[in-house]
Amino acid sequence: MSCHVLWMLGRAVITPTHCHGRACPGHPFSGKLEVCNGARLVRNHIYFVYMLASQKYGTLYIGVTNDLRRRVEQHRLGEASKFTAKYKVYLLVWYEVHHDINAAIQRETSLKRWKRDWKTNLIERDNPHWSDFYPNIASGP
Repeated sequence: MSCHVLWMLGRAVITPTHCHGRACPGHPFSGKLEVCNGARLVRNHIYFVYMLASQKYGTLYIGVTNDLRRRVEQHRLGEASKFTAKYKVYLLVWYEVHHDINAAIQRETSLKRWKRDWKTNLIERDNPHWSDFYPNIASGP
C-alpha cells in the first residue's frame, strides 16, 4: 500500500493507489507522510533527492535529505556544504520523493554518475525555465 506523489511546479499532488479515490492526508515537506491504509493511518518517512543550481545551465549539486525545506535553507545560509557555499549553488531546480532511504541514496548516487546533459534534460523535463522551487516549499503549509 503506497501513495504516488506527482510533482508539478514544485508542489506535491498525492494520489493514492489504495484509497478508492480518496486523498491521503499529509504534508510532503515535513519528512513524514500520513498514508491512508484502510481505516487507520500509518506514519512513513519520506526522503527527497534534489538538485540545486547556481543559475540556468550553471553549477549543479545533488543531495538527499528527509527535510527538503530545512536542507535548502541550510545551503542558502552556507551551512550545508562548502561546495554550494563556494560556488553559490542555491536554486532548487529539481527534486523527487522516495519512501525508502536506500532507494533515495541509490538514486542520488546514480544521478551523480550521470552525464551533465542527462541531468540538464531531467531538470528541463519538469522545470524548463529552471525556476527556483524553494519559495514554493518555504511558504508551504
